[in-house]
Amino acid sequence: MKKQGRKSGRKPQPTQTAAPPKKKPLMTRRAMLTTLRTLAVAVPLAGGAGYLLVGSVQAKLAEGDLSRVGQGLPTIVQVHDPDCGLCRTLRNQTRRALASYDAERFAFLVANRRTQAGGAFAARYVVPNVTLLLFAPDGDLEDVVRGPLSQDALEGVLARHMARHG
Repeated sequence: MKKQGRKSGRKPQPTQTAAPPKKKPLMTRRAMLTTLRTLAVAVPLAGGAGYLLVGSVQAKLAEGDLSRVGQGLPTIVQVHDPDCGLCRTLRNQTRRALASYDAERFAFLVANRRTQAGGAFAARYVVPNVTLLLFAPDGDLEDVVRGPLSQDALEGVLARHMARHG
């Protein structure tokens, strides 16, 4: 057995602990105010853009609903191919010409040939792209217009169609 020795006469030195480092704030006041200002501007802009986008998507869906032909309004249907420059020209001309009419008095639809419904619609009436089909409120086909036309000629055709169904 070992002999236990005396304890040394030295007093234990207290261990020195460093003060914990100061925590840095996650965000300075200036940065927080800058972020809040940015959000105050960005959120309404994003909301407005979303609202317009939803409206645009709904309008495009409504334009493609070919079942609206014969539902009580005079209807103009454009047979359209999205990759066709003349088709885009005719669509823009038609929209401009119809802008002066109350949108509640007519329906403007687009039969996109690249969709099954649009292709079937064009095949039923045996018409190519760049064509407008003018329907009476009861769905009877009244006129076929191949375009694009001059803006004045197109406005005249549409004015006569709308006047028939006053």
